[in-house]
Amino acid sequence: MSDISDDPEIMQFPLEFPVKLIGRDDGEFRSIARALLEPIIGTVDDSHIREAHSSGGKYIALTVTFTATSREQLNAVYQALSDSDDVLFAQ
Repeated sequence: MSDISDDPEIMQFPLEFPVKLIGRDDGEFRSIARALLEPIIGTVDDSHIREAHSSGGKYIALTVTFTATSREQLNAVYQALSDSDDVLFAQ
């Protein structure tokens, strides 16, 4: 059985790719997200960031859509997000 993540037919690059990340809604998370992502994906226009706040106001979810150019770039994005203590969840 082959690993679906290695199937070249699944993702055709370049492609528009949304990444969702959740952190504490402390007023700094949007800047932290940019600092983590922009070295890998380039400048992120504000129009490509959607945000939602938790009902209790403790957390913020950001969805950043960018043009992914390779599987390696996606791996680097998720590695940077996973390595950050400020990112509580990334998908």
